[in-house]
Amino acid sequence: MSTRFFPGIQLSLNYFRADQISFRHEAHSHILEINHSHAGRIGWNFKDGTSAYLGEGDLAFHSMDYCADSVILLPLGYCEGITISVNLEE
Repeated sequence: MSTRFFPGIQLSLNYFRADQISFRHEAHSHILEINHSHAGRIGWNFKDGTSAYLGEGDLAFHSMDYCADSVILLPLGYCEGITISVNLEE
């Protein structure tokens, strides 16, 4: 579920149930993502070879060019949280 609050700001509620998700989107350096994990665990293997993992209560900040064509891993088989996307050009 995704809601647009203000021009350029979008909130998404995330409920993932899987072991792994291939997630592809365009690389947007002007869009900042703020991810928060409420429950479970989520990790990204980024295209540059680095990775990031969030547990309950963790936050991550990155631009959408960093996570384009990444693989999302769910070590516990699920993750619940939110993503706030901020279009810096709007």
